[in-house]
This record gives sequence, structure tokens and C-alpha cells, in this order.
Amino acid sequence: MIRIISFLICVTLQTLGLPPYGGPITGAIVRALAPGGPAERAGVRVGDRILSKEGKDSPPHLDLRGSPGTYSNLKLRYMDDTQIRDVEILKESVPGVFRDFWVFDAYPDTKGDVWFAVRTGELIRFDKSGNSPTFKRLDSKDGLDIVGRRPGTKLFESTEGLLWAVTSETGGLNRFDGTTWSSSKLADLGGSDMNASVSTSPDGTI
Repeated sequence: MIRIISFLICVTLQTLGLPPYGGPITGAIVRALAPGGPAERAGVRVGDRILSKEGKDSPPHLDLRGSPGTYSNLKLRYMDDTQIRDVEILKESVPGVFRDFWVFDAYPDTKGDVWFAVRTGELIRFDKSGNSPTFKRLDSKDGLDIVGRRPGTKLFESTEGLLWAVTSETGGLNRFDGTTWSSSKLADLGGSDMNASVSTSPDGTI
């Protein structure tokens, strides 16, 4: 768990130890738990489907906010299990923070790394080289101009091995040469900085 991405997630994590919303399917799905938090201690598991809260059917995006010292009563079913469990969770303050990982694009480059463009405007690099594969988060401190640009970041590798990242909002054209990221603006050439996609022509033109 690293830094926070929204106040609502902070509130939920500090009371239940659960992210506040589920996935885009019937019944919210538990996708993360605060280690040692009240939800985990009550027996909630990652992969549990929340069928109901306080006796009411669970929508796809379930709001689990509340005050410490109050209870949430959930009906849960683990993945494809047929058993339904009743769980009561006492909300309390939980140390730690939560970062979501909603991926807009994923791209395996020719060097073997896998890049993820997440909705917070950052990039995540999965480096498989060495004995211990690692994830690294990249943002404006690394030369990127997409931080805070939530929707539609696209990744692409050109024929000469350069990795590009563009966004459908007003971020820059971001280029990775294998060592560092740099950014430029099409607006500086009289164009638009709203770039919904990136591609290459047969002659290598981006």
C-alpha cells in the first residue's frame, strides 16, 4: 500500500479496510484488503462477491463509507463457491493508504518490459530483468506530462525502439528512449494536445 488516490478511498480504508467500490459486474467484488484491518479480521477475502449490504442487494459500485465504531453487515460469496457467508465488520481507524490500479492500456515492449497506463495519469513499468522482477511507478518527476490526465492514455513502441505515451486530454507527447522520458507539445507547432491514439506508418513515421 502506497499513497492515496482519493478521499473516498481514504475514508473507506480507515474504517473497513476495503476499497469503496466494486467492479462493473453484478455484485461488488473485493479486490483489495488492508492487511490486518477489520474486514480481513472478519474473514473477508479478495475475490469475495458482496451480495448485499444491510440486507439490500449490492450494486456493481457499492459505497462502503462510514464512521469508525459503526457496523457493516455483508452477505458474501467467494468467487464461484455456492456457500453464502454473513459477515459483520466493526469499522475502525486503519493505518495505511490505498492506490487503485485501473489500467487503460498495457504494452509489452521489445526489451521484455511491460508498461501499464493507469487512470491516475501515471505509468507503471514491470521490469522482468534480474533475479527480482519489480514494478516502478513513473510520473512528472520522471519527465512525463500525463499526470492528472485520467482518461485514455495510450502506449506504443516505434520501429526504432522508442516508447510513446499520449493522452486524450491536454498532456504532451511523451517519449522514452530506453533511459529517460521526455515530453513535447503539439500545441507548440500549432496543433492540438488532445491525442486519443498513437500509431506508425509503414515508413516509420509516428
